[in-house]
Amino acid sequence: MLVSTGKSFKLGFLNPSNSSRNRYLGIWFNKISNRTVVWVTNINHPLIDSSGILKLNENRNLALLNGTNSVIWSSSSSKHTKADDPLIAQLLDSDNLVLRYESYNDPENYIW
Repeated sequence: MLVSTGKSFKLGFLNPSNSSRNRYLGIWFNKISNRTVVWVTNINHPLIDSSGILKLNENRNLALLNGTNSVIWSSSSSKHTKADDPLIAQLLDSDNLVLRYESYNDPENYIW
């Protein structure tokens, strides 16, 4: 799980009901006892087991893979970074999930 800096939001895998095998990658409010989801990536392509993986792919985008390593969701970026620019995924307190890279030449270092 990824938690925003101010601990307002969490990103992780969720199951909307205990009886469903379907799982999703989403963001929800962290400080509310009744989970309130604000964003779901794979609403039309649920994971059907516990083998989902979120990773940085070869195109330097976030990708959600299922149990057969097929991409079921991927971010897209309008900016391209150099392969050696360090990237991090960060969950902001605005509930946005962003990819950031470290560059001293670009003050707007968000790529997605």
